[in-house]
Amino acid sequence: APIGQRADFKDVFVRGQRYTLCAAMSLKGYIATRVVEGSFDTSEYVSFLLDDVVCILHYYW
Repeated sequence: APIGQRADFKDVFVRGQRYTLCAAMSLKGYIATRVVEGSFDTSEYVSFLLDDVVCILHYYW
């Protein structure tokens, strides 16, 4: 900032733990959800699809 003016700085600070939510929806609403601490990686996402989504798709076919 120029001399005599305040330096204005805005940023996002996250303290504590972060959680990620993944959800599958149909026209009737949510059919599966999963919350993980941190972020989803490929194996976690595939696990969500196979364990939570695919097993209940036969209700929608």
